[in-house]
Amino acid sequence: MKLGCFFKSIFLVITIIGIAYYVIDKYGQEILDYGVDKIYKEQMDRLISNIEKVEESVYKDRVKLFVFDLISKAEKGDYNIVIDQNLSILAKIEEAIRDNIIEEEEFLKINEEYIKNERHKEN
Repeated sequence: MKLGCFFKSIFLVITIIGIAYYVIDKYGQEILDYGVDKIYKEQMDRLISNIEKVEESVYKDRVKLFVFDLISKAEKGDYNIVIDQNLSILAKIEEAIRDNIIEEEEFLKINEEYIKNERHKEN
């Protein structure tokens, strides 16, 4: 490698690192918020479509209401806070719809977790 090419390569790498640092420092939080927003919406859409595949029952409709309630709370506030507070509910919903039927026991666990989270938020 010629000496001129080496210096050009070093200059180019330093310039790219500087630009990346500036962009991340100046606009990093906006980029992160945009990404979190897109990922959250994609995950909720996937969850709703998976719930749609579940066999029709009263429990299916109630679980859909829980999910829509979580979505509305997330749109009103911070996605990260809503996800952190309701992660256990989302995990129980994912577990319940895995076999394409929501049984009474699974629904009661989801409902119990939902009520527990609501009480926790009030205090």
